[in-house]
Formats: sequence, C-alpha cells, structure tokens
Amino acid sequence: MSRRAHIALTTAAVVACSLVAACTSSGTRPEPEPTTRVVAPSVPAVSEAGSAYEWRRLPLGAGGLVTGLVIHAGSAAMYARTDVGGAYRYEAATGTWQQMLLAGSVPDIDPTLGDYSVESIAVSPADPNVVLLSVGGDDNPGQDEALPTTGRVLRSADGGHTWSASTNHFFISGNEDHRRRSERLAIDPLHPQRVLLGTRRQGLWESADGGASFHQINAALVPVGLVSKPDGDRAGVTFATFDPAARGRVFVGVGGVGVLRSDDDGASWRTIVGVLDATQVPFEGTVTAGRLLVATTTVVGDDPGDIGVYDSTSGTFTHLVPDGRSSDWSGAVDPSNPKHIVIADEAVRSGHLWRSVDGGVTWGQLDVAIDAAGIPWLDQTDLANYMSIGRLVFDPNVHGRLWFAEGMGVWRTDDFVDTSAKPSRMTWHLDSRGIEELVIADVAAPAGAGPITVAADRQGFQSTSLAVYPSKPLVDAKFGGGTDLDFSGRHPNALVWIGAEYNVYFDKSRVARGAISLDSGATWKELPNLTKNMFGGNVAVSATDPANIVWLPTYFLSPFEYLQQGKGLYVTTNGGGSWKNETVDGKNNFHRFLWWLGREALASDKVEGGVFYLQNDTKEFYVSTDGGVSWKKAANAAPCLEANGCHVLGQIVAAPHKAGEVWSSVGDEGLYRSRDRGATPWQKIPGVDAVRSFGFGAPLAAGGPDVVYLYGRANGDAKLGVWRSTDDGRTWQLLGRTPLDLYAKVTTVNGDASIPGRVYVGFGGNGVVYGDPVPTH
Repeated sequence: MSRRAHIALTTAAVVACSLVAACTSSGTRPEPEPTTRVVAPSVPAVSEAGSAYEWRRLPLGAGGLVTGLVIHAGSAAMYARTDVGGAYRYEAATGTWQQMLLAGSVPDIDPTLGDYSVESIAVSPADPNVVLLSVGGDDNPGQDEALPTTGRVLRSADGGHTWSASTNHFFISGNEDHRRRSERLAIDPLHPQRVLLGTRRQGLWESADGGASFHQINAALVPVGLVSKPDGDRAGVTFATFDPAARGRVFVGVGGVGVLRSDDDGASWRTIVGVLDATQVPFEGTVTAGRLLVATTTVVGDDPGDIGVYDSTSGTFTHLVPDGRSSDWSGAVDPSNPKHIVIADEAVRSGHLWRSVDGGVTWGQLDVAIDAAGIPWLDQTDLANYMSIGRLVFDPNVHGRLWFAEGMGVWRTDDFVDTSAKPSRMTWHLDSRGIEELVIADVAAPAGAGPITVAADRQGFQSTSLAVYPSKPLVDAKFGGGTDLDFSGRHPNALVWIGAEYNVYFDKSRVARGAISLDSGATWKELPNLTKNMFGGNVAVSATDPANIVWLPTYFLSPFEYLQQGKGLYVTTNGGGSWKNETVDGKNNFHRFLWWLGREALASDKVEGGVFYLQNDTKEFYVSTDGGVSWKKAANAAPCLEANGCHVLGQIVAAPHKAGEVWSSVGDEGLYRSRDRGATPWQKIPGVDAVRSFGFGAPLAAGGPDVVYLYGRANGDAKLGVWRSTDDGRTWQLLGRTPLDLYAKVTTVNGDASIPGRVYVGFGGNGVVYGDPVPTH
C-alpha cells in the first residue's frame, strides 16, 4: 500500500424516508445471518496496567500489502513483513499469524514513527529464532532538507517475542515504492553475527555483532545507487544475499547499476548482471543450489524488464522471459528441484503466471483461481483479476509448495508438487488468518447497527458479529478504497459511503465511487450520476432526509492539479438523481489530499434537517441551512490552521442530540465547541492538548451526556493515548495508550451509539480494535 500516501443512542420513532425504500430503527441491534460464518482466531483481551478498559480485536482480515516472506530451511519458522502493518510470525500448529511488533516487547516505542513499516526481514540460517527487521517510515527530504534517519534495525533471539534495537539509525521507508520482493537484510549462514543491510540512500552497511551496530561499506565498492528521479522514491541497494554453498560469496542488487558479486567477504566487488540505465532496478536476488535468480524492473518508462538465472560457477546469465514482455518480473526456484521455476510479470492473474520444469527451456501458461474460505469476504471480490506481488517463494521444507505474499495477505498452493504434470490452472489457498493490515479511514456504529468500517483498498465492512470475519465487502466486489461514511441523524440506518479506485488515481479514466444503504449497511445501491471529480474526500447526509447528500471531494487528483482550483462541493437533494457542483466563498482548500484519512472537513447536523457544516484550514467555518445549496461564513471559527496540523488532522463532528452544536479538533491545539454554529466565539475544551481523532458514543446512563472519545494528549500528559469524557468535556480519563498492545498509528476513534462505554479504534495498517470497561464482577 502507498502512503500518499485517517453515534448516538436514539429511541425516536422514524418517519418514512424520502427515498423509494423505507427506513426503520430500533434500540436493539439486528444480527442478520451472513452467507458464510467463519470464526476468527481467538485473541485474548488486553488491559493495560492501571487502565479500566480491556481491548479486543474486531476481526476483518487481510488488507495492506505483505511485501516479503522468509522461510527458514530446516524448521517450520516463517515470517512475513508488511508495508504498514508490522511483521508477523506463522504459528504452524494453529495455522495463524501473530503480530510481532507489540508495545510490551519493542524498546523505545513511538506511535509517530514508522516501526510498522517494515522494509526488510531476515532469519538466521543457523537459528530460526534469530530474526532481524529494518523498520521505518521516513519521508523523502525536500530540497535543501537534511536526510531523515528515524529508521532502525530490530533484533530478536526468540522468534519475535522480544526485541532490541540497533544503535545506528538510517533512512528507512518501508511504505515507499520499491519495497517488495527480495530482502535488503541478510545474515551470513557461516558467521551468524555478520549482517548486511541495504538502504535506499545510504548504500550497503555491515554489522559484526548481529545487527547491534553497523558500519558503512565504502560506496566506491558498492554504490549507493543511481536514480532516474532524484526527488522521488529511491531504490538504492535493493537486496543482499549470501551463497550458503560458498564461503565469502555474497550478492547485492543496486538500483541503476545491477547485481554485484563478492567472493572475499566484501573486500572486492564486480558487476555480474548489468542494467540499461538508472531507470532499471534489480529487485530480486535469490540463491538456489549455487544459482542466483535475478529479476529486473523498469521503474520509469515502458522498456521491458528481465528475469533470469546467473550460474555462479560458469559466470553465465540465462534469460527466462517466456512469451510475454513486461517491465516487471518476479519468480521463485524450487530448492528441491532447481529446474522447477515459476515466474509472473507485474501481477499474478490468469495468463500471467508461467511454470517451467526444465529450467526455463519450455513454459506452461497458467490460469489462476483463489480459495479464500478462511476469510470469506475475499472470495466475494475481484481480487483474482490482479494479485499484487510481494514475494513468491517455494517452501524449502515442503516439496513443491509455493507461498505467495500478496496485497491482501498470504497464500499457498500445492498444485506444483508433481513436476511431471502440466496443469493449465492452479488455485491459491488463503493462509492469512491473524494478519490484520487494513488501513482504516472511519468506524461508525449508528444506533441499532453493528460497527461499520471504512477501509483503504477494500471499501470497508459491515460486522454482524464481533467473532466472525465479514462475509462480503461493504458495497460490492470491485476494487476500491473507502474514504468516508456518514449516516442520517434521525434515520441512522441510512448511510452513505464514498471512496476511490486508487489504481486510476492519476488517470483521466478515474472512476468515482459512492453508495447508499437503507438497512444499516447490509445492502447498498450505487449513487447515480457521479463524475470523475467526485473522488474521495468527505460526505455528509441530512438528519431528516437521506436523499440530501453533500460530497466534498479531495482535490489533489493528479501531479499537476495540486495548485489548480479544487473540485468544489457536490450537492444532491434527490439521492443522486442530479448533482449541483458549487464553490464555497471562492475557496476549495477544505480537503486537499486523498490519503489524509483523518481529515473531516464536512459534517451534517444530527438533529436539524438540511443543516451542514464546513471548515477549512484558514480559520473559517461555513454553515448551510438549505441542504448544502448555499453557504454562509460564520462570525467565528475554531483555529484550524496549517501551523497546528489541522489541514491533515482537523475534524468537525456534530453533537448527536443537540441541534447547532459542533465540535472541532484542530490538531496540536486541542478541541473546541460551538453551541450556536459559530455565531459566538468557540469554547476551548479544557484539559485537551492535542487531537488526532475523536467521536461520540452512547451516554453511560440514560439521559446523561454523550460520551466523547479521542486519541491524542490530555491533562498535560506528554504521550498519546485514548481518552474519554463522560461529563460533556469537563474532565478526561485515560483509557489506554496502546490498545491491544499495538503502538501503530491511530487513524480514527469513535464510540458506539447503542453500547455505553464501547469505543472503536482504527489503525493505519492494523485494522480495528474495540474497548469496553473492565467488568467489575
């Protein structure tokens, strides 16, 4: 995944909706039976010391991109890395994956840094419990800016249960381009304390103490790497691998240079496989039986890439590209039979996966099917049409078994066990239970409904049970990421979801995605008459008329549009039968960037119909009382400014039961409230120092104030945490700092409208957890 990469208890009777179908609501939650019920792996509740809350996993499954997979030869140990979701250990006895990056096991944790973006992973050939990770979420420096170096190497000697950190820090960016395929980390099979680390911008580094400290290898011997776009994502040293059969032999890949070989433990190097120019990068280098599989990708332009095998003994390189031509290749060699090779081009799908059993002399082209019974919603998607490649790797311990680290999880097939067979079709079986890597944009639990998540890449889900995986994606089977969800205040079973097809993000053929549900998210109907400019952003629905919808698209839609005029607002009063495009006060800076999922610049009043609110990041607040058709600037606004991060993190949320009351978070300057739509100065909520996300939940007692939940800093506390106020913002209680022991980036926090005390926390790569008060009995 790319970084570009974040309701309230009601007992009122519901009148007929203005749409064709009818809406109903009750104080009890429906529990429709999904088509397929698969119980998720049991994860024990976690309660932090001194906290009155306990946390559990909301099972969703998959998501993000599993960028690498390593398997220890001679044991069952297997480890996976992800671009935003941390690293996982496979538990063969249960067939589940366990998150290894936990607050209680990693030193010097900081949720604002990038430990959960894992750029590389290595397991020691001498000990399957020795695992190293290079982790970091550094951004490319701007012109004349210093190179950020917050990344580090984490080391474990017990299979990822506990960790120590390197003394060195590096520029590491596990969620940038060029993050997939082979590993930049390598542990010498003959000298386990010797470790190599390839970096994007700082060349090749070596450790003599198992990764505790590193020194740089002279760039005159191993170049830092050529770049075709100096201000873009750099590949640098893309892989390092030792040849276990030859003492002192090691290979490294370097962007724009090629593959280098050393036979004297790195004292000297020579290029053995070249590339055309700086536009080409060798991304795979895997040694099998003395032969190195090399895959080269053209990262800029359309020139063909290459894949082939280098024979270390003869010094010859054999090209393996079959009857197709692509700029991108990937592959795997069977260690039990090196003539058995499987390769793919840019993605695995029918007609783009080839198999050879004679070392690449002849090839068979395969069609692809998937079996995702373990996480049933994946079977209801169009995933098989394009499976992004993180890594293809044959199992060194199970003859003929091929593993596939992919954009929605980990898969395997045993269809290649018989090398005498010539199948034309193969099936990937999902083996991803326990991996929760979805990037969450929003979580809502309107009255009478279970939690509904909005997720990047996979739309989102309606959860009808807290113990089973969803049976289907939220809206339909199509690829598309969700960016926002809203519901009608007086018809909470009427919801509108909006999203975007990221694969056409920078394309004129981009497609808008938006849908409406009148049954709490069980079924959806696509909104009609959408245009390509209705792309991501925020959405709001009138409190009394679900057909009255306001859509605020993000306006950074291509590399050339950031400084151009925005896309304005889109308003419909007939459920999308027609839309009006308008500009508010000549401004369009309300929601700039698709990936700023935490930004909520638009809201609807939850009590009074046709009232909408809009906040920009130049300290201006606008109100519409005619369904979003016209807008008026309020006399006063909360201090939402770029200087305090409000353009990324700022949110406005209407109070669930009070007409005209709006709350506004302004990043690093706290939380504000207006009881009169900005007619008088906004009140700063005492005790709140910074807010990353906030929302409302059911009162703890009937007739009491709605509970406010937030992720941020309060009561003068210097650390981030989940907080709640049960007395209308007068005082704040810490619920926990690392829900479910995860210290990953939190993207959204919201309460449950029907269950007092329940709060949902969404992560940028670790799905959703929910918290409840610890039982007192």
